[in-house]
Amino acid sequence: MTAKFRAGKDQTAVLENVETLTGQRGDGRNRAVTYGDLATLGLANLRQLGGGKVALTHGNGSGGSNAGGGVQKPSKPTNFKATGGFAYVLLEWDMPNYRGRSLTEIYRSPEDNLANAVLIASSAAGVYGDPVDPDWKGYYWIRHVNSLGDPGPFNDSKGTFAQTHPDPAAIIDVIKEQLNKSPLISNLTEKLETNIKNIGTVDSNVKILSESVNKQNSAMAKRVTDVETSSQTNASAVRELSQSVSERFSSSAERVEKVEAATRENNAVVQTNAKAITEIDKNGSASYRAMWSAKAQAGDVTAGIGIVAGRDANGNTISQVAVAANQFFIFDPNHPNDKTTYAIPFAVVDGKVVIDELIAKDAVIKILAAQTIIADSVKAGIEIVSPFIKTARIESGNFTVDQNGNMTAKNAKIEGEITATSGSFTGTVNAKDGVFRGTVYATDGEFSGTVYANKIVGDVVKPIIHAIGSTTIIPAEPFIRRIFSSPVVLATNAPNGTVNIYFNGNNVMSASAGGGRYNNAIAIGVISANEEFKITSDRWGESPPQVVFTVMKF
Repeated sequence: MTAKFRAGKDQTAVLENVETLTGQRGDGRNRAVTYGDLATLGLANLRQLGGGKVALTHGNGSGGSNAGGGVQKPSKPTNFKATGGFAYVLLEWDMPNYRGRSLTEIYRSPEDNLANAVLIASSAAGVYGDPVDPDWKGYYWIRHVNSLGDPGPFNDSKGTFAQTHPDPAAIIDVIKEQLNKSPLISNLTEKLETNIKNIGTVDSNVKILSESVNKQNSAMAKRVTDVETSSQTNASAVRELSQSVSERFSSSAERVEKVEAATRENNAVVQTNAKAITEIDKNGSASYRAMWSAKAQAGDVTAGIGIVAGRDANGNTISQVAVAANQFFIFDPNHPNDKTTYAIPFAVVDGKVVIDELIAKDAVIKILAAQTIIADSVKAGIEIVSPFIKTARIESGNFTVDQNGNMTAKNAKIEGEITATSGSFTGTVNAKDGVFRGTVYATDGEFSGTVYANKIVGDVVKPIIHAIGSTTIIPAEPFIRRIFSSPVVLATNAPNGTVNIYFNGNNVMSASAGGGRYNNAIAIGVISANEEFKITSDRWGESPPQVVFTVMKF
């Protein structure tokens, strides 16, 4: 029984009509035909559009490679990778190899949960660039879809993690703000002044120790100065040590200045050390070293800087400068900006080097993440992967594309559609199926099957008008043809008249008027392949002036 559509806009009418269109109501003859149905029947093909949508294209209706019979279930994606840049995540995967390949769907989620992932895009290639914010984190999944719209399995139940880099400009601004708050900036930019302050002390003590020793092979001079103050649980001290030692094979000089302040819970220490050593080992090799260092400690936090220069006993040069700190920076105290802060052209923060601007003649970088690269020449030894490449010319062996869009290639394998306003082929075109909706121009052609046409214009069936008494030449063709004339009719009561037709000089037809003899005749013959064919004729009396011949392929 055929289901009828119900009129009305109420909920019941809408429900019944939807059930009828989906085939849930009635015998199914009124069910709506979907894009997938047309693709399955081979009447149309599905073409992927942007945003994951599909559109119909003309199908061959033959169940070919684009029809349901030749389409395979999509395979599981392999080698899926996600690489974060600054404002893009580059996604890569292996191109699938199943029949009926159409596109790859891309899903994304801020957390590793496939159930909450959303479809963000689709791509017919093996690469896609997803635009996101700098310093973004998230997870990706992909799955292939065939030309019928059937999806395959996801690459994995667990998401592929990706993270973009923070914006370098934002990082530099944050670091500038942090470092401009450093007490070193205010300390190093102060003008040098001599301040004398009278400070009342609760308790103070000054100790001075001087010592001098002279022996046969050595001499030593030492001076220690201690300045101490204290008040209940708080104390401060300044200690200065100066020492000089000279021996037979070595000599050294050292100066240590130590400033310390302590409270009940905390203590702070600043120590400056300067030392010079010269010595000769047992083999007579001389070594010398000069070293200076400054160390600061507040509680369990330390920082320091040191300089050493010299040579060891083997003659190896020692020339080192070391900084012990979790932040190191350079600024120009003579050029503050308008906000009374300072530009930080170079800094090391948390183990990372931050440079505002860099000019380098030669650089070796293992991994480079950049927002913009401007260069006269870029060379990649293995590959360049990008979802979008814009260039004036592409050259690769026998494959080129110029700035006008002209492509030259030795061979091409195209599995999808070709849309062209014009084209020409100098060789052979082999196609399993084809649909031509315009005009096809060809010099030659051969069809081994049946040709169906509403209208044929050409020499498959060709009429030839021959004037009696003249010569008509039919050019040679590489196939056998049949030729026959229209009936030559001469009235039986005509007083006279005769027509003779000759094929290659042989009389094949003669018609005469009167007496009922041969007054209705037809000339029939066969034109051999690759041979020219000649038609001649003569007439006298009351006979027709021309005859129409029909030539057709066997």
